[in-house]
Amino acid sequence: MTQPFDIFLSEVFLSRICHDLINPVSAAKGGFDLLNDSTTPQDRIDIEDFTKSSVQQALFKLTLMRSALGYNTTKAICNPKTYQKILDDFFSSQQVTLICINITQHFTDTNGSDDKLRAVLILALCLSECYMFSPNLQINFNNEVIDLQLTGTRLIIRQDILDSLSQLIVPEQLSSKNVFSYLLQQYMTQKNMRLDVIEISPLLLHIRLTSFIS
Repeated sequence: MTQPFDIFLSEVFLSRICHDLINPVSAAKGGFDLLNDSTTPQDRIDIEDFTKSSVQQALFKLTLMRSALGYNTTKAICNPKTYQKILDDFFSSQQVTLICINITQHFTDTNGSDDKLRAVLILALCLSECYMFSPNLQINFNNEVIDLQLTGTRLIIRQDILDSLSQLIVPEQLSSKNVFSYLLQQYMTQKNMRLDVIEISPLLLHIRLTSFIS
């Protein structure tokens, strides 16, 4: 059955992708430009490291977006270790220390595991708005429940991001700022899942994903 095409959603989603990639791609271009003007070997090493980091940041975010929201990608990457590598690469490029607990054991024979892992990937895109200063993220997989706890010396708990995670977004409210949250809501509705904000403080954001498998 052909799905209806929502051109406004496509425009908003594309705007968000461009927004997220312009900075690292522009930084990489600036690094290549500076290589032509560098005068010492150490300058070249520093610029090359900076440029490599910028390219990796863009690449890892693109990989996460494709895996989380790309058409039919989950069948190709349903190995939990592959999901964890995607998360590790993305969050390491964001200077986030990631700890995944029970991901391999929990998803060996669990029904609906791929749906839950994909929801975690989409939520990772939403959480990238909520931190600074090298925080820690712990993801604990327990039966039907997945707990995500983001901790750090300073979290940016933007109210609009929290609202978009915990409150229903209607199409009239859709923007590039909340499009990932909107897509997460749509996905969880289709997969019979729920998201709850359990605790929030300047040092902790605790979110729980619950799967109701029919």
